[in-house]
Amino acid sequence: MDQTVSFLLTAIIFVLLIGLLILIHELGHFLAARRAGIVVQEFAIGFGRTLWSRRRGDTTFSLKLIPLGGYVKMLGDQDASSFSRFTAGKYDPADKTFAIAELKKKGINPETDAFHKVEQFMEEQRSAMKKDDYAKLQTWYAKDYIPNHPGNYDNQPILDRALVIVAGVFMNFVLAIAIFYFMFLFTNFSVDLVRLGNPVFAGAETSDVPFLFDVYDEDSSELAGSLIVDAEGRRFVTRDEFETLLQENYNEPMQLQIFTPDGYRDVTLALNGDGVLTNFDEDVAGKVRIVSTTEGMPAAEAGLEPNYVILSFAGEDVTTVSRMLELLRENQGGTADIRYVNAEGDTEETMLVLPEVEEGQPILGAGLGENTGYLDGIVRVNYNDNRLLSGVLHTFNMTAYTVTGLGTLISSSIAEGCIEPVSQGVSSVVGVAGIINELVRLRDFISIINLAGLISVALAFANILPVPLFDGGNLLFLIIEAIRKRPISEKKQEIIGTVTFVLVIIFMLLIVFKDLFPDFTSSLIRGICGG
Repeated sequence: MDQTVSFLLTAIIFVLLIGLLILIHELGHFLAARRAGIVVQEFAIGFGRTLWSRRRGDTTFSLKLIPLGGYVKMLGDQDASSFSRFTAGKYDPADKTFAIAELKKKGINPETDAFHKVEQFMEEQRSAMKKDDYAKLQTWYAKDYIPNHPGNYDNQPILDRALVIVAGVFMNFVLAIAIFYFMFLFTNFSVDLVRLGNPVFAGAETSDVPFLFDVYDEDSSELAGSLIVDAEGRRFVTRDEFETLLQENYNEPMQLQIFTPDGYRDVTLALNGDGVLTNFDEDVAGKVRIVSTTEGMPAAEAGLEPNYVILSFAGEDVTTVSRMLELLRENQGGTADIRYVNAEGDTEETMLVLPEVEEGQPILGAGLGENTGYLDGIVRVNYNDNRLLSGVLHTFNMTAYTVTGLGTLISSSIAEGCIEPVSQGVSSVVGVAGIINELVRLRDFISIINLAGLISVALAFANILPVPLFDGGNLLFLIIEAIRKRPISEKKQEIIGTVTFVLVIIFMLLIVFKDLFPDFTSSLIRGICGG
């Protein structure tokens, strides 16, 4: 794909994705507020200069220049943060008399007319009225009319305010459910995920993901390093099912969809048959694989190289690394035949001269591993037995996976005494844009749909955390208010909000810096950690 087209498509998808997530989240707050009888003054997508706006009733709907956020400004808010609020206060009664008289001249009754009529009157008088007279009007408006208005957020019961707060999170979960249902229509109700720990997925079956580590046919060798998405039109829940298909198609080319470093491809390839075809061939599957060699040691001296597969050693077929190590110890100080499959798929045999070594010292000089056909770091999750509930179940599972995954990263950081695992596990909007750009390059639009669902889940989870400025922080303040029978003071809330705002901005800037300069940041963190 042309770089310019790729960049433009990435930008469009990124803006639409972020915009959709914010729109749905704020829509939840808006609908819940309207249902509770709260006056919503503004429904905004983005921040900064207003590009477009339109008023309907009491609400101004607006689109801002920077599409990286949004807000619902409810009556009682002095600004979009909701921390600065209008509160009732003492003032000269003459100011109220003056304000009511001025409103009456325009045929406006503040007790019965809609809020936007009074608001529009105030806007008109800002430039039309003398400064001292407008100050009287503003005093009544800020210290009496807004704080005591029945549509003020602060005048609603605690339960109604709580529902307004959690409505945004709820809508993000609903959006995730809808996105996952849509995605499953194209993926046969299964999805591949990075494995973190030992996850359990409610209502789903899981399996390892087949991977082409080796393709020995010279004409198809470029397919090595590809993930098998499906074979013969099927995805697999268990290794046994895939192994059965391999046996059924012995020496027969199979229709495969694979994911290569350059994107998805549909290919025809025999995986198992006469000779050695791929790492799934029964001649090499489950054998011992040479992962690395050390110069000057017996393996390297005999011409063995990484990715060679050991078939037998000292006349014995070898199927496990542990048995191979036992045979090396038994034959040290002598010679032993080794039969193996090289990188071209040819079977060769050679003689090894093994040194006598002290306990624990290397004999062969090679790193060994199982010649597997599956990726340890990826798990395939299948909802075919629960298609009707697949979107709901996957949203629940991804929420739990977010929590357990974060716990795994934190545990790793604690164990290593370094913040690097956590820093590598979080991304800013810059990181998200980079992921979208790579997926666009690969034309992997299904993964972009999946990413949208995952971000919606992550946004819901992050917002419900008890952090001031987030929905969870506002909910925590309400819980404290319910317990104390009175709210936290205005001044304390403002101080908490300001401090949190500064800390959140610093955190976001650090994550953005990490995403912009990943190599430098990783080296810096390792240096600080003493790595």
